[in-house]
Amino acid sequence: MEKELLIEEVSVVSAFIGYRFRKDEPVPEEFLKTAEVRRFLYATSPELVDAEKIRKELAALKQPFLNKPIVFP
Repeated sequence: MEKELLIEEVSVVSAFIGYRFRKDEPVPEEFLKTAEVRRFLYATSPELVDAEKIRKELAALKQPFLNKPIVFP
């Protein structure tokens, strides 16, 4: 159950970042990293997932975008 929640949290952070950069700009590393985290979660058995570590990583990825406005292409 926790793994599914983490996958949802990754999607939320990915969308948050995705709405804060223009599509004609290079894709931010933080956005690409959310895809890596998602792949890790799908490929890893639940008992091997450290939820606290994943949540801290997601918070760190989101941090640079907290004060950026939503932009549209």
